[in-house]
Order: sequence, then C-alpha cells, then structure tokens
Amino acid sequence: MVNYPKQDMFWHWILPFFLLLRYMQITAAYSEMYWTPPSDFFLTCILTNKSVNYPLLAGILQNKSDISGKYDTLEGRSDFRCTHLADLKSQGRVSCCLWDHLNTNFSSQNGVAELKEMLFASFASDIQLEDFSWKVQCSFEEKANTLICDLQLLPETKHIVTDYQISLHYSLVAKSELKGTAECRCFGYEKCECIVPSVKFNDTYILWIEILNITALLHSPPMSVVPYHIVKPDPPDDLRAEIMEQGTLKVFWLKPISAAYELQYQVRYTVKAAETNSQVYLLVNETSVIISDIQPCTEMVIEVRCINLHKSGLWSDWSKTWVLNSQDVFYFPQKVLVSSGSSTSVSCLFCDNGKKVPSSNITWWLNFGEKIPKHQYRMTSDYFSKVFLTHLNTTKPKGKFRYDALHCCINHNECHHRYAEIYVLDVNISISCETDGNQKMMTCRWSSQNMTLPEGSVLQFKYYRNKLYCLDKDLKGNVPISKDCQLQMDGFYECTFEPVHLVSGYIMWIEIQHHLGALNSPPVCILPINTVKPLAPSRVRAEMTKGSGHLYVSWKRPALPSTDLQFQVRYCLQGQGIIWKVLDIFEEEFVSIQVPDVCASYTVQVRSRRTDGVGYWSDWSQPVHTVVRDIRVPLQGPTFWRTTHNNPMQKGDNISIIWQPLPSEHSLCSIQGYEVIHLNSKNVTWSKYVGNTTKHTFTLSDNAVTVTLLAVNSLGYSLTNSKLTFSCEMSTVTSVESFRVYHMNNTCAVAVWTMLPKSDMPLEFIVEWKNLGNEEKVQWMNIPRNMSRCYIEDNFFAIEKYVFSLYPVFPEGVGRSKVVNGFSTVELTEAPKDAGLYVILPVISFSVFLLMGTILISHQRMKKLFWKDVPNPKHCSWAQGVNFEKIH
Repeated sequence: MVNYPKQDMFWHWILPFFLLLRYMQITAAYSEMYWTPPSDFFLTCILTNKSVNYPLLAGILQNKSDISGKYDTLEGRSDFRCTHLADLKSQGRVSCCLWDHLNTNFSSQNGVAELKEMLFASFASDIQLEDFSWKVQCSFEEKANTLICDLQLLPETKHIVTDYQISLHYSLVAKSELKGTAECRCFGYEKCECIVPSVKFNDTYILWIEILNITALLHSPPMSVVPYHIVKPDPPDDLRAEIMEQGTLKVFWLKPISAAYELQYQVRYTVKAAETNSQVYLLVNETSVIISDIQPCTEMVIEVRCINLHKSGLWSDWSKTWVLNSQDVFYFPQKVLVSSGSSTSVSCLFCDNGKKVPSSNITWWLNFGEKIPKHQYRMTSDYFSKVFLTHLNTTKPKGKFRYDALHCCINHNECHHRYAEIYVLDVNISISCETDGNQKMMTCRWSSQNMTLPEGSVLQFKYYRNKLYCLDKDLKGNVPISKDCQLQMDGFYECTFEPVHLVSGYIMWIEIQHHLGALNSPPVCILPINTVKPLAPSRVRAEMTKGSGHLYVSWKRPALPSTDLQFQVRYCLQGQGIIWKVLDIFEEEFVSIQVPDVCASYTVQVRSRRTDGVGYWSDWSQPVHTVVRDIRVPLQGPTFWRTTHNNPMQKGDNISIIWQPLPSEHSLCSIQGYEVIHLNSKNVTWSKYVGNTTKHTFTLSDNAVTVTLLAVNSLGYSLTNSKLTFSCEMSTVTSVESFRVYHMNNTCAVAVWTMLPKSDMPLEFIVEWKNLGNEEKVQWMNIPRNMSRCYIEDNFFAIEKYVFSLYPVFPEGVGRSKVVNGFSTVELTEAPKDAGLYVILPVISFSVFLLMGTILISHQRMKKLFWKDVPNPKHCSWAQGVNFEKIH
C-alpha cells in the first residue's frame, strides 16, 4: 500500500465516490466494450495540462486503427478503445486507451513507441504531455475458477512513474451491478497480479483498471471478457512414450482433468545429436502422436502443451519432459511392474562407443546369471531388440534391491552397466469380510505384510456392487469405487460398509498403484448374508438338576440371522478354564450334560452359527457359573466306630462313637449334620441330632443297644447307613485265635489273624490302632468278613509304641478283641498267668526262626527298608553318625 501525505487524504477517501460515478458514465457512454484478447494487449495513458479537442483525438486514434482494418471476431469487437476524462487530482486531462498490436499496424516490438510518436505529433507544441504504458494479459485458470490479469509497466516509463497503486474492479453483466474489487499483489513498481475469484466459465464480466499515484488518477476504458475465450488450460498430464513394433516411438498423454472442452495439442521434441540439434513441432487433436525419426546414439526430449480447440484461449504451460537417452544403452520401458505368473516385454537400443549395434548382435541376461533363450527375442527393427519374459516368478529381495535386473548385452556376455528393473509382485492378497450380528454393517480385512512392494507404492481397496448375488466377476464392465481403509494395530487394514446390502454381491480387490503402473489382486465376491457373525446367545443359564445330578444349560438364540442355527456349549470346572469340554447342539436351545463331579461349580458358555456352516461362529457368551447345592439325599451315612474304657463292656459304661466327615460324592453335595438313632432290646427307639460334630457319647443303659448313624442334608436323610450293636454279653465272647502285626515300612504295616475252630463267622472285622504317645487319637478300618489279612497305612515310627486291636463284629454285637502291643513277632494274649512255659517257648523259637529266614531271604529288601526308609537320626539312634550316601 502507498502512504500518502496528509494533504492527499481527502482524495484518498473521496475519489472512490467520483470514480464510481465516472465508471457508470463510461459504461453508459460506450455500448461497445474493449474485448480482451487471449494474447497480450496494452494500456496507454496520455496526460495533458490543457483542454484538447477530444473528438479530434478520438478521430486520430480511430483513423490509425483503421489502417489495419477491423478486429475480425465473432462479436465484431473493436480493437481500440479510449476514455477522455478530466483528472480531478492533477486538474489536467487524461486519455487512456486499450489496444493490441495484432490489430494495428504497430509492430509487437516498437508498437508503443510508434503509437506515442503518432499521438504526440497530433498535439500543439505548447501542450505539456506525459505518457504511461502497461502490458496487460488476462487469463482464466479453470482449475481454480479464477480470472488473473497481469500488468507490467513498460521500461520506457519507469523513469516517470515511481509510485503507483493498481486496482481492478469487476462486475457481472447479468446482474448489472458492481461486484467488487479484485485482490492485487504488486512486485515492486514493475509488475502487478490481480485475481478475480469464483469466476464462472460462460459468464460475461466487465473489468475496469484504476491506477493511482501522486501525479494523476488513471482509469481504463471498460473491458468485456468471457472466461471461456481467454481460458488457459492446465498442461497435459502423465506424458509417456512406447517403442512400437516397427521401431517408431508412440508418445501419449492424458487430457487435463479440469478441461471440460475439446483441446488441441502441440508436441515439441528436440533431437540432440553429436553433429547438430533439431527441434520439431507437431500439431494434433488426439492425445497421442507417432514419431518415426528415432535416431540411435542420440538424446530426444519431448514436451506437450494444449489450447482450446477453437483457439479462443491461451496455450497451457508445457508438460513435464520425457527423455529418450540412447547415447549408451536405452531400455524401454526402463522399469516394469508386473504380477507373478504374468508376461512382459522390454526393448533395447544399444549404442557402443557412438556406433549403432545391430539388433541381431544383442543377447539378454537376467540377474547376470540367467541367459534368456533366443526364441524369446524379436528384432523390431535393424537396431531395436525386444525380449519376451513369460511366467515370471515373484521377485525375491536382494539386500536393498527389490527388483530383477535385465541386461541387454553384445557379443554374448558384454553387458553395459545400465539395466532394466523388473518388479514382479505376488498380488494374491486375501480379503475376508464379516457381517455383524445385526446385519447392518460389514467389515473387510486384508494385509500386505507378506508383500515386497517397490518404493512409492500405494494400496487402494476397490469394489463394485452387483444388485443381486455374485453374477459377474469381470471388472471391465463396471466402474470401481475406492474405499478408505484404516490400519489396525495387528497390521491389517479394515474397511467398513454401512449400511450393507445383504444379498448384493460385493466384488472387491486391492489395487497396487505405482508410477510404473497398477496391479490388481484377484477379485473376490462377497455376499454379506454369507459372512454373518451372529450375536452371542443370550439368557444363558446353568444349574445342576435335582435327582439326576446333570448339568442343565439353556439359552436364547439371537434374533438374526433368521436361518436355522447350530450351537456349541463348552464347560469346565470353575478355575480350570483351559480344560474345556465342547458339545455340539443342533437347533435345540438346551442340553442336559452328565458330569463326573456333581458337587463342583462349573463355568459354562454358548455360541452359535448357521447350520449349513456358512458364516462365522459368534463370540462366546458371557460365562455363567453353577451354584453348588444338594441334588439328592446322601447316598450313605458315614461308617463309625466306638471307644470305651472297659472291655468287656458293662452296663452303665460311657461309649463314644466316632466317625469321619462324609465325602461330597456320598453326601450329594453337602451335610447339614448327623443324627444318631438308638434301639434297645425292648424295641424302644430314640434319636438325637448331634449337628456337624464327628463324635457322640452316650451311656450304655441296657445290656444291648443298636446304634445307627444317619447323614442329613437339605433334601433329607441318607439312604444307606452303618449300624453297630453294643452288647455286654457279646463283648466277652472270644472268637479270634491269633492276631499279629508286622512292620513293612514307615507308612505301612500288615495285620494277620486266625479264627478259633467252630466259631461263627462275623459280619465284618474292625482293626483299631493308636499311638501310645497320643491315645486320644484312635484310628480304625473296616475289613470284610472273608479276609484274614489286611494292610494298615499310617505314619509308623520305629521309636514310637503302638497298640493294635482286632474286633469281630456279629449281628448280636461286637465280640472280644485281640490286642497286640507294638510290632512284635510274639503274640501277646490275655491267657491266664499260670500258662506253662511249654506254650511260650515254642512260640519264641518259631518267631526267631521266622525272623532269621526273612533276613536271609530278603536281605536286599530289608537293607532298602532300614537304610532308605528310616534315615532320620532324630528317630533312630542306630542311624546317628552313618553316611547313607556311601551305602548301596
């Protein structure tokens, strides 16, 4: 912006008002506007210090214009337009004219000087004159929808004008109102660029240039412009070339996307040879051209530009250049991108030290080590050789090189350092899709992690949709749609379709985009109805059934899909989630499962899938857990035994019955307590609930009492129960002849007994033992009636003393016991004290003989027993100080 002195502030604010009035006068006075041409034109202003005959000046200008005739256009446009207004600031007169040299007799180089000479000669000598000239060009940038006018001050007036401000006003003819002022950017005081935004292609606009400086206020005649007539297209895109079979070069390009009208193209190619350089221009209406004069051992540079086919606009800028450099070895194409299993071809032009190499002398090698057979060669011309590569294998990366090197050689093995790069990609990208349980959205996943892509590759998910099913996998007849996919943490891309058409066929593939070309993965057709992953079953319940003790599971199927569903039920013991058992259920929504442990808590889950196997399994439902509860009355009550201080028993003795807690497999599944039932000889019964204790003491009030022990849970009493009869009379009856206990090791002892002849066979035997160091702890075991030997498992220490008792149990009661003190080979009986030595000595002799025989026969066994099973010196005095590691 220009900083004006204070005395000029008035003009700075009041001038726009007068300018608007003048603009209205100008537009009203001239029915014909200056039509801006697509080429350069000029704005020339002449300032005078006196009034002049403006009609005379206009006549001079008009006559000068008539020398070359009218501007021959469709609109009958005038080629010379001027304004003659008094300058409010300098109190002088200003004439500003718009003109172009193409429609006058002024040359393009000296037009301004010639015009000034002609004009100045028309004024009287006493009139002081000043002139200002700008070169102007307006163009329409279609991509940005902007109108751009460039104003450049000509060098002849730089010494006169040192400070000015340019404004470009515009209005839309259709609305006949001032639209606004363009944004102008000036670069010093030599060049300015003014931009009119949001311009429509076929509208008509009126422009007016305003130039303000300290000396004067200048304004151009109104200019009429249609953007279509001065459009400047974007340059052609993607310029490429291809060597044809005949050895010619086909150059082709893409029409600018922004150009919605027909274009004409100009191709410029320059041939740089050692002797001379030549430049050729070709004009075509198509987007390709054939160049036949390809010269080996030269360099060719090609460019293309375009213009509106009716030539009513401006030429675009030149496109990016394409260079054919055949000074050494030239490959076409230099780089090739193909998919594995496909075929391609590469041409070669060989220049050896500036001399052309005949195509018959050229051989081809792949990666230096593989010579390509001659039947794959073809001579396209005297100096062009082509090789065909078929059934290509996927390129394996070689360090930082991700391509195969193809060499064109002479004399069989003389290869130039240049080579063609062959990128062979495995494009078999797997695409999997999943439709959600509500059937409103489909998510597709794919990954390129196993692919080796050349740098600059872009992967794009593309698809099209058939209205009904997968009728066609041909990609040519359909317009593909690109879809954005999001990279996930696991390296897969996810693309979402929402909403989704369930019975439409979605044909989809991955396009690998690269500047070398594009490759497509094999298309797959997805029918969303066949990729449904149902919602997990709901309302899952699991419980142990009463009576049968089965695991009963029920659930509710998801509302969608509406087809028949199959289910899977998995269960495991709670806390052991890795050991699942799975059952398949078809269509039913419940199952009854027999489980090994009915008193355990189980974790249960259910999932669903279509019965035809199409689609996916749903997620497992939320886990549910069974509650441990009684399913039946206990199977049996606990076995029990009694302890008493007198043997034989007498009426009035206190008898304590003891038992072990009932295991869960017998209690099914818990015990609330126990109940003791007494039955005396008079058939009088009474009972007592003793709770959850394991001991009950009562007084023997009759000569004989039968005691039954019942287990109680929430469902009732145990079905099978143990009972014992305590009889004073039977406790005196002796029926056991002998009873012996032998020590096997520190965890086991063996008990052996015999019955007296003619004695009744008992219902069972009870073996009882206790450690004399802890007499309160009594242990026992029930032995079937047909056995005369049993193994006793406990922790037996050699330094401790034990008492073992054997009781025969009869229906009438418990008989008299046989007692053994410790592990002895001598039987201790309760015989009268006056028994003779003739009874004791044979027993002792027999025991000594049996002991010696056992030691001699089982020496190794006894050695292991005493030296390995009892190694603790704290309990064995004989083991103190012995190194057991040296004993074998």
